[in-house]
Amino acid sequence: MYFGTADDALSPLLASWCRHLLAAGTREISIRFQKSGHIEVVHGTTRLDSDHDRAVIAACSEAFEERADSNQTTVSFRVDTRAFPMLSVREPRRLSAPLRDAATAFPGSVIALFDEADGLELRVRYPHGSADRLLEEAGVRRLNHPFHFVGSAGAVSFDVAFSWCNGPGLQVVALTNSWRNANGGSHVYGVWEGIAAALAPLLGGTAGKPFTQELLPRNAVVVVSVHLQDPHFGPATRDCLHDARPRHAIRDALQQAFVAQLGQARLEANHPPWQTLGGAHGNTPWIERFAAFWSEGRLDGFAELDPWAHDEHHSTLTRDPELEDAVQTSLAHALSLVRKDD
Repeated sequence: MYFGTADDALSPLLASWCRHLLAAGTREISIRFQKSGHIEVVHGTTRLDSDHDRAVIAACSEAFEERADSNQTTVSFRVDTRAFPMLSVREPRRLSAPLRDAATAFPGSVIALFDEADGLELRVRYPHGSADRLLEEAGVRRLNHPFHFVGSAGAVSFDVAFSWCNGPGLQVVALTNSWRNANGGSHVYGVWEGIAAALAPLLGGTAGKPFTQELLPRNAVVVVSVHLQDPHFGPATRDCLHDARPRHAIRDALQQAFVAQLGQARLEANHPPWQTLGGAHGNTPWIERFAAFWSEGRLDGFAELDPWAHDEHHSTLTRDPELEDAVQTSLAHALSLVRKDD
């Protein structure tokens, strides 16, 4: 039975219960912290008779009631803080992050959180899963062009959204069965490997000089959510996913689909290459400068790989339309050759 510590016991318990409800088919959950100290959870008619988390809540409560009708199930309880003082701290705000993760992993689901004492009100819904979460995570950072990949391979399903951004910094939201993997893992590696494999023909990678995922700039926002049975994690916690199945599934999918989305992004949105592929260094589009570095063997130092690792700032850059048009034409020709080879 899990109780944790005084400041983190109840929130993970409620978050875990919500995850189990969503996995079982519930698509709308409401959690209300009342001024009286009672907590009310309303969800669909899904009933988990063997649900461990609900059993723990019932065992810790001095008042526990469950009512079900044709449309919904309502569970209300008041934690018995005399018998279980470690559960006495109520921190509804701690639920915000795991509830957002659960809504990302189950697109279209609605999770509402209310705290009558502090006036906290939160309603989370991501109809397009990772693609919607990507826009939220980016915040004020301007996404150059969002890419979105959804699919499955065997027992693995995945939902990946990605975009390079102007300015430095890498943001990653990595989820496995709606649980946050704070240290990423194999599903994140699959994203980088798939993009690198797709770009290798455009940048001239060869068997003797492969274009690997370590060479991609990391000024980006990435949201990746996977579902699979019996996932394997590195440490005892879920901090890092160590499972080859999602890595292979995501890598193969992005390798096949990224070039097509790249071409579609330029044709439909008319984005110049330096926007789509991660910024510029000086006055030169990133992909041209990178290809030049690559051909000249100048990729020995990591600082050279990411133009935003330098002190230059994108606000000081000036555009060269003729150069952008030339690179655009060159890339369009390269894309057509890749499609012919396929």
